[in-house]
Amino acid sequence: MLRKFFKGFLLLALVFLAIWLVVIAYWRMTGTDPNGADLALYLVALPIAVIAVFFGAKALVKRVRNKGAEDDTASANSGDTQKPTEASRPEDALYLCLLDSALRLPVGSSGEDALAVLAEGKTRPGLDDVLVDDQGFPVFATRVEDVVDEGLEQALDLPGEHKDTPLHWAPAQMRALAMGRDVLDDLLTGQLPQILAELQAPADSTEENHSRDRAIPAPPPLQLRLLLPAHWSVAHRESASAWFREHVERQELHPQLTVIAKHAIQRAGAAGFGDLNDLAFAADNEDRDTLCVILACDSLIGETEIARLDGEGRLFSQSNPGGMVPGEGAAGLVAASPGLIAGMAHADYARVHRAAVGDRQTRTGEKSRRSEDQALLGKLGAKALANARRAPEDIGFVISDGGINSTQARERAQLISGQLDHLDPTAECPNIGTACGDLGIVGTLAAIGLSHSAVRTTGGPVLAVSLWHPLQRAAAVLQPPAEPESASDDPEPAATPA
Repeated sequence: MLRKFFKGFLLLALVFLAIWLVVIAYWRMTGTDPNGADLALYLVALPIAVIAVFFGAKALVKRVRNKGAEDDTASANSGDTQKPTEASRPEDALYLCLLDSALRLPVGSSGEDALAVLAEGKTRPGLDDVLVDDQGFPVFATRVEDVVDEGLEQALDLPGEHKDTPLHWAPAQMRALAMGRDVLDDLLTGQLPQILAELQAPADSTEENHSRDRAIPAPPPLQLRLLLPAHWSVAHRESASAWFREHVERQELHPQLTVIAKHAIQRAGAAGFGDLNDLAFAADNEDRDTLCVILACDSLIGETEIARLDGEGRLFSQSNPGGMVPGEGAAGLVAASPGLIAGMAHADYARVHRAAVGDRQTRTGEKSRRSEDQALLGKLGAKALANARRAPEDIGFVISDGGINSTQARERAQLISGQLDHLDPTAECPNIGTACGDLGIVGTLAAIGLSHSAVRTTGGPVLAVSLWHPLQRAAAVLQPPAEPESASDDPEPAATPA
């Protein structure tokens, strides 16, 4: 704010000085002896008039430029302030049950701790004590404390395609896998064992004619979706996927549980948000129960990674304010279809509604004044609210994965000021990347995980937003389970797969 004030003051001073120099030079050339009226007119009134015309023209151009964006946002939001809007298509009313979330971030190893730090708005990345650029200067970076990766390289030497050619794992990869393992352990000791135990018990166990020899019903396969860094080789991603799958299988959560591991790099539709949409759509279309663990891990805290980013000119510095701040972390979710959870009295979950996703026309960082790009996040936020049948004033938190990029900051500010101006921009609208640096797809999944924690803490709906990717944008509403139908006038949408 102070910098902006001085910049404006300097601009005004330069305008006055330039006009004074021109006027005084003209008077000297023509031999004019100005009187008091001339001094007031040319040295005071004229500069003020020039400044007024400049700012008036600037405001007019801005108004014309943003007219299309305002019209789009207004049409998307029409009626939202009065009552929740129903989803426009049946599939938009779909949702999943988010049973658990876990994370490891530079600001905390639990959702509650991380939210408390982010809500303060004071934590920023600092200079790393170890990492330096190619000129020997320390770089801005963020670390997760107490990462234990000893022995992982031996554990990753699994039999299979790469047995004859052992892979070399960089220290940053070891850190990423260690954080991913810790998050996975948190998820495997949360509600998941309880859910599988209830599935293991025969449905008619209370009946008198229950047979002791009845076979234990098999649960649906546990899908393990791994969002691994795109800069890892295919061999590393395949080996990590096999290791994570075996790690789950060793827990023996259910005698007939099948674990299916699938790794994927950055995908269309905003990773995490798109995966949840796919799961909800598949459960509804294929009329089958879904149980899934989504896990993301990454680390840029290593000499190799810093050298690569520095060589590409992508490191943040005073001379490159649009660069990246290397970070690290892991995040995970446990999601299930509503039909699987129905009837389980002890299941504690949040509903994550179908996400609204879209792509910008220009990449973040490219100079663009396209009104549709500026309005996109607001339109997606309105669509996400409609999918959840919520009005903007119902939202108690907005949690995003954005960072220090100025374009992302403008998009986020426009969303909040345009639809959610009842929220505190700092305490109730935390921004993960501002404090944690660049986390890639980990930050996107962490935004959903932190929203899950916020729903549990506040008992109200939360809007999760993704704008980390240069093009992809996404928004989804998470909220507590609906009240029983007898206590609600509005029937529960898509409570069971069709």
